[in-house]
Amino acid sequence: MKYSRIVSGFFITVFFFACTKEEVNETQDAIVGQWFLTLVNDTDVADLDCYKDSYIESDGETITFYVLDRLEDGSCQLLLDSTSPLSVIDDFYYLGEEAIEIYIENRELTWRVDTDTTLVFQK
Repeated sequence: MKYSRIVSGFFITVFFFACTKEEVNETQDAIVGQWFLTLVNDTDVADLDCYKDSYIESDGETITFYVLDRLEDGSCQLLLDSTSPLSVIDDFYYLGEEAIEIYIENRELTWRVDTDTTLVFQK
């Protein structure tokens, strides 16, 4: 009898914390977390050297970009390594005063870098 109360108490505690964590996650901005590069202009790069080490990471207040390119000789070239303050206004992401084209759907983040370049990241 004593063990069944302990086991029941344990499951109730786990259930309570699981629900609480879920509620907290629902209030976080979708960008929070680390995102790994998977596509460059519709080309799968998820398993290619250099690209597979590229990521975007955000805590909701700052955003870090770490993007590598693979050169023809197979070496990696650092394209971007920076952390900037991030703000969200009317569902648009801003770095300072500049809006950046980031769209998030489910576990996929699409960053339209310019008219010729789109990067897709996944959690």
